[in-house]
Amino acid sequence: MAYAESPTAGVYEAADYRLGALNPIEFQFGYDVTSWVTAVLQPSLSDWRRRLETDFPPGLNPLTEAWVRDLHAQYSNDRDFVSALLNYFRTQPFYYTLEPPEILSSDFVDKFMFDSRRGFCEHYAYSFVAMLRMVGIPARIIAGYQGGEVNPLNNTLIVRQFDAHAWAEVWFGDGGWTRIDPTAAVAPSRIELGMEAALDGQPGFLSDSVLSAYRFRGIKILNWMRLRYDALAFGWQSFVIGFDSARQIDLLKDWFGEIRVSWFVAILLGSWAGVLLPLMLWLNRGRGVQPLLPEEQRFIALCSRLERRGLIRGFGEPPLQTLNRARRHLPEGDPLVLALEGAVADLYKEMSSATLGA
Repeated sequence: MAYAESPTAGVYEAADYRLGALNPIEFQFGYDVTSWVTAVLQPSLSDWRRRLETDFPPGLNPLTEAWVRDLHAQYSNDRDFVSALLNYFRTQPFYYTLEPPEILSSDFVDKFMFDSRRGFCEHYAYSFVAMLRMVGIPARIIAGYQGGEVNPLNNTLIVRQFDAHAWAEVWFGDGGWTRIDPTAAVAPSRIELGMEAALDGQPGFLSDSVLSAYRFRGIKILNWMRLRYDALAFGWQSFVIGFDSARQIDLLKDWFGEIRVSWFVAILLGSWAGVLLPLMLWLNRGRGVQPLLPEEQRFIALCSRLERRGLIRGFGEPPLQTLNRARRHLPEGDPLVLALEGAVADLYKEMSSATLGA
């Protein structure tokens, strides 16, 4: 396992050395990574971490548990014991396949190790980690991708879903977490040459991807078109969709050199003002403040008198609603209410005339 850091904003480093995104990733997200492949990870384990990485329900796989404890007693250190387990996978009739027999019982490891002996990377990684935990050796399953196809047109690596892989990490004291792949002991070609070589024409490979362009890679012209399309898609994703703020800043630096934030903000605001201000003046040309109608002036004046008597008109309140509130709160026949009734009637009459005239 390699220790990695990323300077990209929005990427964080978890306590177990994974890199994650601060926010859900809903669109393409590119980030830079620097890794140190020889770094020792966690040369010491806390008590709770050791309990976590050695936890496994006892008694579920009695055959495997008895066998692995007996094997472990034959070795003085964990590394030799792990080598013995890998050698067992290597020398016994285990097979790598995408169509293993189904195992539904709780003693999965017993059935896999001593009965079916057929499976893919997850079967081997799970069984391997389970056996190590049975004898108290910290181990865990790691899932990711292994392998891929190099596109010679743009020198990029195409990683597909069938490149998904599972392996293990074993803790060896001062050596920290060490990557070990039990699948490599059973099917070295899966690790060295990829999924296609490991399956060697098995019908399960790409059986659910009948229209996948990868199925036609043996036809030269179709394979060239497939790789050309992938290169074009990569360029579109990288330079159009992926043209985020960081890339924009880098481009400006290439054009103008090192940019001070204050200078960049001043240029940006100046550019906006240079475009938006003339546009606003042009859109508002000939538009002046419309004078109030006499009916509106009268209604506003009466509302001011209402405020002095404790009735404040709400923002955007219709004139009729203001009148009804005045009727409820002022005495019947109040001169202000009578005046407001006339003003509201004249106002609505004028509005109706203007609407009909339009």
